[in-house]
Amino acid sequence: MLRSPSETLFSSYCRSVLGLLLLRPDESFRVREIARLTGTLKELSKLAETGILVAERRANQLAYMANRASPIYDELSSIMRKTSGLTDVIANALASCLDSSSHCNTII
Repeated sequence: MLRSPSETLFSSYCRSVLGLLLLRPDESFRVREIARLTGTLKELSKLAETGILVAERRANQLAYMANRASPIYDELSSIMRKTSGLTDVIANALASCLDSSSHCNTII
């Protein structure tokens, strides 16, 4: 089976985190939220050290978000939209179906 460019370039964890944060650049997520949504916490600090993510402390919690000022932000977010973005859109739509059966009828 042919692998997508993001599968070849990034680990599954990295794809999950980058997909979450780069496809929602105006949102920040606390570490526990990222862990719940991606299943792990690996490499967050490395991604922040490289400038791809921004880390900010809120009271006693650390939150991360995409760094739009990063010189590779546009390219990375484009790769994520083209390769894993559609999967995330479909997954979010299906998840909302589980939350609300009336919403599901509008999607179908």
